[in-house]
Amino acid sequence: MTSQRRVAKSRFTLLKIALGLTLASGLFSPTKVLAASQQSPNKASRTMFARSTASVATPEEIVAGRPVQAGSMDDPTWFGDLSGSDLSALSEELIAETNKMRANPAAYAQRLEAIRDYYEGNLVKVPGRPAVQVVEGVGALDEAIAVLRGSPPLGALAFSPGMSFGANDHAADLGSKGITGHFGSDGSDPFARINRYGQWRNSASENISYGQATIAEWHLINLLVDDNVPSRGHRQALLEPGYSAMGTACQEHPGFRIVCVMNYASEYQEKPK
Repeated sequence: MTSQRRVAKSRFTLLKIALGLTLASGLFSPTKVLAASQQSPNKASRTMFARSTASVATPEEIVAGRPVQAGSMDDPTWFGDLSGSDLSALSEELIAETNKMRANPAAYAQRLEAIRDYYEGNLVKVPGRPAVQVVEGVGALDEAIAVLRGSPPLGALAFSPGMSFGANDHAADLGSKGITGHFGSDGSDPFARINRYGQWRNSASENISYGQATIAEWHLINLLVDDNVPSRGHRQALLEPGYSAMGTACQEHPGFRIVCVMNYASEYQEKPK
């Protein structure tokens, strides 16, 4: 099978980006987001990499940082307990939140508009918190808002057990070994992991979000803003009209507290039980 593949990787702190293969934006807390996508038409195989670097929060900032909800900056529920049930709920909520956004992207833009007033140039200033530097300033946020406002309603993504199993394999691997990236410690790539439990067709992609928040909205906004990512690959995956299925899994991570792996596919055939 020939393929076209884009592999992207990003890291950021409190709406600040740091180091990756393709970058997105974080929201008031340390995080890292990665994205990879692959298509399977009759085209030559191609892999593209892009790198960018920005300053990173200190370990003290990472420990002290507490994610907060857009429009409700003191909401303590964004930094929930890391019980197994909590992470399982977050995994499920990521699909529900993604479908909420896809059902009415224009309405979801209001979530992003709620944080706009905290931008001052290339700084994001949240009362009571250290100022945070971003690469593109409010431009990336405004672009995301405009894209969402102009996006038509999109089809819901059905929960895929197989893709979720594949996502969990990778999330558990990253978390147990304290590593990052799209490639597992066994050398597996996202598409091989997705195919362990079924078969994807036409196109598939993977986003990975690292951070402290136990609220799905926070992770989704990170991906939508996609600061300092010229391709806006994370946002494109979320707004891809051709996708019909999604699998997710979240695990604890020693460096970032939480890692969430999100897989998408235009078609996915589950393996028989």
